[in-house]
Amino acid sequence: MPTFDALFERTPPQWGLRGDPYLWDALRERLRGRPIPETFWDVRVAVEDAIAAIIGAKLDPVPDRYAGQPVSAFAVGHGMSDGVISAHWWQHTGIPLLIDRAEGARAGEYRPGHRPEWETAYPPPQLPSGRQVPPALPPYGSPHPTPPAPPSEWRLPPPPPVPRSAR
Repeated sequence: MPTFDALFERTPPQWGLRGDPYLWDALRERLRGRPIPETFWDVRVAVEDAIAAIIGAKLDPVPDRYAGQPVSAFAVGHGMSDGVISAHWWQHTGIPLLIDRAEGARAGEYRPGHRPEWETAYPPPQLPSGRQVPPALPPYGSPHPTPPAPPSEWRLPPPPPVPRSAR
């Protein structure tokens, strides 16, 4: 039976506020080793209950997109939203992402260490120098094999000259 561990293997590419990555890590630790519940709603309830236990309150049910909930445990001393989580991000992105991953894990489609097909199916465009823009992503957790192309190479070559007869 799959556990919550697989759902937290890869972090989301974007967060709401500065406290959200700390809540993600705290959720990973709190749910580590627990089996994924059988239904969509049970997964949602398990994640929401874990969040409430970590931050000491339930998420705001109708959050303002730009409002946050301060969590003193996540304040590390940097930025305006230091220690603040985005209830909007968690309700509209974070929790649905975990539910989607849970459905995939139960179906055998989401496995630790596995990169989804859509991430590898379409290679990024090539520059005349042979480098890729944007640079190809390395396997999760490994350093990038080559540095990205410098901005001076981001321009396309000039178009071919127009023949005199076409002018």
